[in-house]
Amino acid sequence: LMMYSNLTGISGNDTVWHNDSLKLLLHADTNMNDSSRYNRTPSLCNSPTCGVFNSTGIWGKSLSCLGGGLKEIEYTDSPDLELGSAFTVTAWIRPEGFNTPSVIIGKDKSSQSSWYVGAYESGRLTMNVYFNSQAGGDREANTVDNILTAGKWAFIGWTFNGSAGTGDNFRIYVDNGNGSGLRNYTLTYPQGGDVSTVQDTTAEFELCDVTRQGIGVDGIVDE
Repeated sequence: LMMYSNLTGISGNDTVWHNDSLKLLLHADTNMNDSSRYNRTPSLCNSPTCGVFNSTGIWGKSLSCLGGGLKEIEYTDSPDLELGSAFTVTAWIRPEGFNTPSVIIGKDKSSQSSWYVGAYESGRLTMNVYFNSQAGGDREANTVDNILTAGKWAFIGWTFNGSAGTGDNFRIYVDNGNGSGLRNYTLTYPQGGDVSTVQDTTAEFELCDVTRQGIGVDGIVDE
């Protein structure tokens, strides 16, 4: 899994790892330590997820996020984890099943919500950003098509660019291994108008689940 600030487009599924905009790089091979220049270690690893790795992944091993329930891996908030008004999150995902919604990664904790990304039970992908903590203070974009298939790997890139303007500031890129390569999929644009900024909060960064939603992804994650 890789997370970038100020990166708003993807041209392939081998994004440069050691880019100055890289905020988090999790190889998910033998531990969940951060391999970016920030060298983070998890502040919380809930069983059974933390330390459960599959022998095969896209690159080496991969992390199991299986079983449902609260099983998140957390990283303490810091200024370096605030992604601002433009960011990209990428990961290889192999879903084994779908919850409603299946939250994969994000910062989304009660009144301290910034963003999260995930999928719905149909295999549609979703991206949600918050500009304030009030009711209606968020915007969500979803793919029109059902993208993910249980038991099959897909490379996903979720991007947000607050300066891109209405209809273009959310993008979701996917290579689902069907031979068509990396595609920018059509989205249902958020109801309620445009959003240009993401709320800066003190919430932890969470992987495999987020506390506010309480429903984690049932699948396998790699970088």
